[in-house]
Amino acid sequence: MKCSGCGAEMRFDPATQMVVCGHCGTVKDPFFAEEQCRIVEGSQGESYLEAEVYQCPQCGAKLLSTDETAVTFCSYCGSSVVLEGRLEQEQKPDYIIPFKKTREEVEKLYKHKVSRSLFAPSYMKSDDVVSKFRGIYMPYWVYALTNTSGLRAKGKTEERHGDYVYTNNYLVSASYDAKYSGLSFDASSAFSDSLSEAIAPFDVHARVPFKTAYMAGFYADTRDVKPYVYIDNASEIVSRDIARKAALNPAFRKHGATETEIEKSVTLRTEPTGGYFPVWFLAVQTRDKKRVSYAVVNGQTGRVAADMPIDFGKYLLGSLILAVPIFLLLALAIPMTPAILTFTVIAFALFSLLLANTLLNQVYTREMQYDDEGLQFVLDRSSDKKRYQMFENMKRIKAPEKIRTTWKVLAGMVIMFLVWLANTKVLVSVTASDLWYYGAAIVSILLNIWTFFDIVKAYNKLTTRKPAQLGARGGDERA
Repeated sequence: MKCSGCGAEMRFDPATQMVVCGHCGTVKDPFFAEEQCRIVEGSQGESYLEAEVYQCPQCGAKLLSTDETAVTFCSYCGSSVVLEGRLEQEQKPDYIIPFKKTREEVEKLYKHKVSRSLFAPSYMKSDDVVSKFRGIYMPYWVYALTNTSGLRAKGKTEERHGDYVYTNNYLVSASYDAKYSGLSFDASSAFSDSLSEAIAPFDVHARVPFKTAYMAGFYADTRDVKPYVYIDNASEIVSRDIARKAALNPAFRKHGATETEIEKSVTLRTEPTGGYFPVWFLAVQTRDKKRVSYAVVNGQTGRVAADMPIDFGKYLLGSLILAVPIFLLLALAIPMTPAILTFTVIAFALFSLLLANTLLNQVYTREMQYDDEGLQFVLDRSSDKKRYQMFENMKRIKAPEKIRTTWKVLAGMVIMFLVWLANTKVLVSVTASDLWYYGAAIVSILLNIWTFFDIVKAYNKLTTRKPAQLGARGGDERA
């Protein structure tokens, strides 16, 4: 947005909620400022913004801008590249929630978050990384849901008279008007649903009619997820809430109508609208440049969500510092007999096995992007055969990954079990000495420690993501 006084670029200032020129100090109310891009009317009454859209040559991510600025790094894959800009049309949102949090406030909030993560890599705290926060207006679908058809639920009560139990069946009806608004889901496949949910909610009541002046100095993501994708999610949330509240009604409660039965009768009318919500976005590449950690901050409330991987060196040092006093405490407080030692080692191994299995399932879900309905929608519509082939190949990773991680725990448990069998003279006629117990325990514990390094590796995979491939030719999220 050009300043009418000096021609310099103007920026929307979250602190004052005005558009300000940093060169000559000119101030404008964004609501009355001139539009910065052409608005085109579609054939069916919809409106489109004709603006410069910058596409990353590495991953294909797109960002819309109303300013004539060269974008020198990508917010999604973290690459330091000059994004290629061209004029495109993007559907105009119905409204916008302006940024309230300034860059300085966001950097302070993020640094506070990272400072509480003792094992976070040092590079995530560097000023060079923190300075790459970018303000992006994310497209959201916002749903208004209405129930005006009333509720009808089956109910059942039982009464005992002497030796007989009488069952009474009811059909309970009630007029029930309910209106919900403000349920929001991100409409960009590039923006992870898990990150979007982590910084929710936004106060939709603070929305204002869309004006491009609010975008001055900021970017906007493009919308590629249709509104019907999240209708079931919104309907389920509202239906459960209606059923929960209606079940408290004396009529439903008296006649044994459960929340489940009431929920079945909820009929909703859904009306989606589109809006731009403010998000501060940061992509941090790992040292090997193979994966990316994301940090996002709600630009309205300041709520922070960040992927925090673990630094192996810090983890090892912290584990050793913690292990020594715990070992001494256990040695002094509990007489470590062979039986107690066996039980302790096997319990520790079972805990490791459960933790590893849980983490690997979560990693598989994240790597396959099953936790992101918006991205699944885009993938399902893709005709790229290579994309689907790589998707199928990824399915074959789950079992081998679990085997590589869990065999160590199982081996340790088997060793302890064999020593116990020897002590019961099932395998041999000689009772196992204490030295055998301690030796087997040491081997089992070392195998468990090895497994914990695999667990940390799995955790780091869970808190980082492969650089997005959001449209680059031949690319894929799972490449």
